[in-house]
Amino acid sequence: MFSPSFDKNGLDENGIHWGQYASMALMTLMIFLIALDKVNPFLYSLILNF
Repeated sequence: MFSPSFDKNGLDENGIHWGQYASMALMTLMIFLIALDKVNPFLYSLILNF
């Protein structure tokens, strides 16, 4: 999913906006961090104390 060129409207050749790529990446990171938080008790307490 590498799109090196976006037009002036922010769309690549498939019609996907750069914001959609950013959204997919952030959602993936969020899911990973939630899963990591559930597995590691230290991270769970770290987040609660933050």
